[in-house]
Amino acid sequence: MSSIFLKITQFTPPLQTLKRLGLGVLCMLALVAANAPRTFAACIPVGESTSERKLCCSRYTIPKVTYCPGGTNCQMVCGTRPVTDSPCIPPGGIDDIPTWSNCCTGRAVPGSYNCLDPADATNGTHASCYHTCAP
Repeated sequence: MSSIFLKITQFTPPLQTLKRLGLGVLCMLALVAANAPRTFAACIPVGESTSERKLCCSRYTIPKVTYCPGGTNCQMVCGTRPVTDSPCIPPGGIDDIPTWSNCCTGRAVPGSYNCLDPADATNGTHASCYHTCAP
């Protein structure tokens, strides 16, 4: 046991070197953290519904795609931010049906049509409906 301790202590750098390395590593971590995209451990993925925009991994909900049964506990859909020039939603992104924006490709993935309020699928408003944009 003492020979292992002796070998470890022989290769331990002086305290000043460790302090300098620690400060450098701390500065690097601070820079990385400041420039990293904001992700959250328990966030709601794009295409799923939530009651709060801040819970979306994308930090974005599709405008006007909201369902408030009884006027409370409103549900929104986490969306994909539109491409700023168009505004259009890139392939794989979630687009609203009420046409606030459109898929950049002009096509939706077959079978990806969903509505927060099931009545919107048949009443003609499509107010809470959305789909996934095709490549």
